[in-house]
Amino acid sequence: MIVEAADNYAIAAAGPLARLKGIPLLLASADDPANVQDELRRLGATNAILIGPGFNPRTLLRQAINAVVTSQTWTSGPGPDEMDSPVASLFPGTVEEIYITDALDPSDLATASAASSFQKVPLFTVGSALTDWEKGELARLKPKRAHFIGTTSSATQTVADIEVLGIPVSPVSGDSAASRNETVVRSLRGRNLDDRTLVVGSQLGSTQLLVSSFGAAMEGTVP
Repeated sequence: MIVEAADNYAIAAAGPLARLKGIPLLLASADDPANVQDELRRLGATNAILIGPGFNPRTLLRQAINAVVTSQTWTSGPGPDEMDSPVASLFPGTVEEIYITDALDPSDLATASAASSFQKVPLFTVGSALTDWEKGELARLKPKRAHFIGTTSSATQTVADIEVLGIPVSPVSGDSAASRNETVVRSLRGRNLDDRTLVVGSQLGSTQLLVSSFGAAMEGTVP
């Protein structure tokens, strides 16, 4: 699975899908298409799933990918912060639960992506209200519950929109992104979380945090 390295929303949404499929998540830079080719060859990749708007067939990055893989699918969305629904549409069926974040704090985005990757369920990055596409995907996925990670006051209408669909929403407690992260870690301990492995991510550098979130999930834990 390939995501543009500068697109944090796409990285956050793609991690859970890559974890579900058990495949690597490769961050690709448009400034260094040769490096992407080298990594694809090292992995022996013949198929690729491209996530995000940065893979126009006319770009050098896309042409570099085309030169290595024999088949590919490209999933994009209407904007850089609206990759949740396109990626959620690639999940095959209903899920027990989902994670939702307003992504106002990069650490909340990383925590939500890590928890979603660990549970192998879709991540929704929401605004002040649900889009029609988000409503449609939530109706299709039929989760029994939703966990909201972020500033609850920023998402009053969003929470109401989700609950109208018959999905109860549980805000993750904590007055800071770090404390909400601790709450999520505690909540996952009863779900085969490997707490013998400690992954620590700095709150600085959201892309690095997201990469550590996916890596942690692949190790059976969260940062």
